[in-house]
Amino acid sequence: MGEQLKPSDRIAKVAHLLPPEALNDIRTRLGDWVLSGGQPDDAYAAQQARFAENVAAAVLKKRSKN
Repeated sequence: MGEQLKPSDRIAKVAHLLPPEALNDIRTRLGDWVLSGGQPDDAYAAQQARFAENVAAAVLKKRSKN
């Protein structure tokens, strides 16, 4: 089976679809997380990647309706 993408790679993959507010929020949350001792590949980072993917999916869905 192929290698899983890191959360940062997953976010980068959909970043072009995200509203600036969402991207800034993710960047701030992950930055604060790492500064407080969290790891960039842990469950919290994966949660932020899922959020980014969900927002990107919503943006694409909205675009397809217009």
